[in-house]
Amino acid sequence: MKLTDMAKLFNVGRGSTVSRPIARLNELLLSDRKLEKLFAGIDQDVIP
Repeated sequence: MKLTDMAKLFNVGRGSTVSRPIARLNELLLSDRKLEKLFAGIDQDVIP
């Protein structure tokens, strides 16, 4: 999904509004193993 599509989905205006939170989440996932495992489980349930 493109950032502009995500922005429309969440009604936030522009794609750049979505890109910074995604970057922060990626940073958190790299530094927090517990959070990384949680997201891996969610991802596995959503995308088999």
